[in-house]
Amino acid sequence: MRILWFSPFLLQPATQGGQIRSLGILKWLNRRHEVRFVSMQLDGQEDGVASVGEYCGSSRLIRHSLPRRGGMEFAVQLLMNLVSELPLTIERDISPDFRAAAGEEMAKGWHDVAVCDFLSLAVNTARLDEMVLFQHNVETVIWERMAQRASNPAARAYLNRQARRMAEFEKRQCLAARQVVAVSETDEGMMRERFGATRVSTIPTGVDLERNYPQPDHAAGAELVFVGSLDWGPNLDGLRWFAAEVLPGVRQAHSGCRLAIVGKNPGAEAESIGRLAPGISIHGNVADVRPYLWGAKAAIVPLHAGGGTRLKIYEAMGAGVAQVSTTIGAEGLEVRDGVDIMLADTADAFKQACLRLLKEDDFRQRMAGEAGRVVREKFGMESVAEVFEQILEQARR
Repeated sequence: MRILWFSPFLLQPATQGGQIRSLGILKWLNRRHEVRFVSMQLDGQEDGVASVGEYCGSSRLIRHSLPRRGGMEFAVQLLMNLVSELPLTIERDISPDFRAAAGEEMAKGWHDVAVCDFLSLAVNTARLDEMVLFQHNVETVIWERMAQRASNPAARAYLNRQARRMAEFEKRQCLAARQVVAVSETDEGMMRERFGATRVSTIPTGVDLERNYPQPDHAAGAELVFVGSLDWGPNLDGLRWFAAEVLPGVRQAHSGCRLAIVGKNPGAEAESIGRLAPGISIHGNVADVRPYLWGAKAAIVPLHAGGGTRLKIYEAMGAGVAQVSTTIGAEGLEVRDGVDIMLADTADAFKQACLRLLKEDDFRQRMAGEAGRVVREKFGMESVAEVFEQILEQARR
């Protein structure tokens, strides 16, 4: 099968969940099929160019610059978006050069099936009716949940407006695509109910088992760890809540407890979270997050907004780390509260769950061991890629 894969960014270094998921699937597909990878190359992704050949047979890269958040260009883009019909996150990905390249690649007719990876890229693909749309989230839900969390009336109004625009855009793309791929049955149900989409399939969530494995003898680090993109609103919102409302109580009962926040692109907002409570350290754009996981007693996923599935949960399970998550943080995943993860939605419940993992070594080790066993037996990336391959076979021309 000849697969034409369109992406909004290079897939390595892989620093966010959707990127990691696509990379694992593409590596597997590339061993069995012919893959042509057509992608935007964003500023700062120069290191990823050399590794493109690890997940495709041929490639075409188109440079695209995103105005830096907080800068003057971004401020102009934000103002102009006030009168746009598109949500800001979609408008930022508009690229006439990529749209032309995508049209040329489709017109060649080389492919058996084409994939539009991520909703935002659909703004640059005119022939979505001939493509599989890979949806890593229901983006509308993310914006709606962020609006619900906003305490400032102006921010809430802005986020609600963005959510309405996203709902209109997302519905159009889901209805236009030849086939939509969701990452959980929860997301598939939302797309069918919210958008009236009928051509939707679900793939499971999985991890690279060769990369994610326990290393119990690793040197100790911060007792608690968070891993995730530090320029994504739901992550920042959850971390702000944890640092302000949960961590002080944890430190009062467990003196000296530290939190390591690890992720890409930490900006001023992430740095401000680091100042909300003692014992917080920020580690941005690290080469490998695994040492921070291996060195921790527990990982936290304090999300109150978001969509799709949090790949970071299965990765931490595979790495042999016990976890505390909100219900939304673990949404769409096959996890069992009190067995392979702890779920808590209030500040006090989250604090108590953290303290139990910090203080009860036997309980923590049993949970981490069971989590690792479940991931190794059920959630390897190969099984995910096989399901994706079947969907592509059915959608081919």
